[in-house]
Amino acid sequence: MMLSKRFSKVIIPLVAFFLLFPCVIFAQQKYTVDPTQSTIEGSIKYTLIGRYKAHFEEFTGGIHFDPQNLTKTSVVLKVKTKSIKSRFPKLDRMVLSPRLLNAHEFPEMIFESKSIEERNGKYYVTGIFNLRGIKKEMTLPFSIEGPFIDKKGRGYLIASGKWLINRKAFNFVWNKFLDKGGIIVGNTITLDWKMMAFRENPGPKKK
Repeated sequence: MMLSKRFSKVIIPLVAFFLLFPCVIFAQQKYTVDPTQSTIEGSIKYTLIGRYKAHFEEFTGGIHFDPQNLTKTSVVLKVKTKSIKSRFPKLDRMVLSPRLLNAHEFPEMIFESKSIEERNGKYYVTGIFNLRGIKKEMTLPFSIEGPFIDKKGRGYLIASGKWLINRKAFNFVWNKFLDKGGIIVGNTITLDWKMMAFRENPGPKKK
């Protein structure tokens, strides 16, 4: 009887530990985007110079990553519209103006995911893209690598994508006359991005 009681005192906590342990290991992990090691670039066909290419210097983001099921992963990305920069300052000012990004009234563009799915070995994220105060649900391709461990023992992920967006869907009017049938400005905006995100509150370093 004494042995049975001692056995119960030992085995019950062990069973509880192993039942809960997977939840600790496989819970979603939060990663924060490091803007110093990430890039967001945009471009659009513009006949006068060939292609207008620019990048955004200010943005923040977070990834809730499920290491056991990527489809349960979620992402939020916020970009400061005023931070756009290119080799053409005059065009930058035009892009920031009310007829395009309207950066004064809409200081951020935001993408927030709703779901992630796998199709034929490729991943697609569906979410709400808020641009110029217009919200559109979009499904876009992306890839994610990791998690990895850097030299400092920090866990990190690398996510990337190349998204094609119809500017007219967000009321981008480059020129009212030309937009009716001209060819000086393309309709498709290409967003090419790569994010490095580091895990918050990392666990013990691997030996």
